[in-house]
Amino acid sequence: MKIQDQSKVEFSYVIEGMDGKVLESSDEAAPMDYTHGQEDLPPKLEEALTGMEKGGEAVVEFDPGECYGDKDPEMIFTVPRTEFPEDLEIEVGEFLSIALEDNGEEKDNIQVDDAKEEAYLDARVMEVNPEAVILDANHPLAGIPIRFRVKVLTVN
Repeated sequence: MKIQDQSKVEFSYVIEGMDGKVLESSDEAAPMDYTHGQEDLPPKLEEALTGMEKGGEAVVEFDPGECYGDKDPEMIFTVPRTEFPEDLEIEVGEFLSIALEDNGEEKDNIQVDDAKEEAYLDARVMEVNPEAVILDANHPLAGIPIRFRVKVLTVN
């Protein structure tokens, strides 16, 4: 069966930098599944998958910003350390899910939670010092050229 609109598709993937360094793969996460034609994937990737069958493979290259957007300097925040719970240990590189609003109103302080809700924003900790925490809410792959290597696992 060939991939066409409304096909349910599962594929394994490797995302690489243009230097070949693996940045993410379905070995670390689960294979990706989607419904073809629903615009769940970047158009260039979905186009490459169109017409493929189980076992088919493709390599798709994306220019900087084309897949995960450009790096937005407005998505980098410097937050006073006092805005975080005192007992929270914060480490560079970890991701925090932070609430920026509560019922449409800005919160008085940062609320950290593991839950994923609309009021939460995932941000990577870039720097921690006694006065502030610098958070980057851009996608980790934003603004860099990448290569997707995909292999179709199922088509229904």
